Amino acid sequence: MKQIKFKHDGKEYILAYTRESVERLEKEGFDVRNVNSMPISTIPMLFRGAFYANHSDISKEKIEELYRLFKDKQKLIEVLGEMIADPINSLFEEPDEKNAIAWDAIL
Repeated sequence: MKQIKFKHDGKEYILAYTRESVERLEKEGFDVRNVNSMPISTIPMLFRGAFYANHSDISKEKIEELYRLFKDKQKLIEVLGEMIADPINSLFEEPDEKNAIAWDAIL
């Protein structure tokens, strides 16, 4: 799992995405397909969602303040995009053959 680790004002933060944090973002209206077409709303949500896994008690205002202080925002958004893709892609992982359930479609 990819993560972003940083310190600010003596506090350490570890940003990450889990299935639960992505689901929470989706319930708030986030759609990863809108990052390029609606950046004003989706980029702040993408950043905020990375706090949900380990720092869900931080206010939206504090997260916005932290975002303003980050350097190299273009790379930051790229890494966040890679991070959020991991739990989404995990939905398509195949089980090991020993525990796999075979199925058939009935039409």
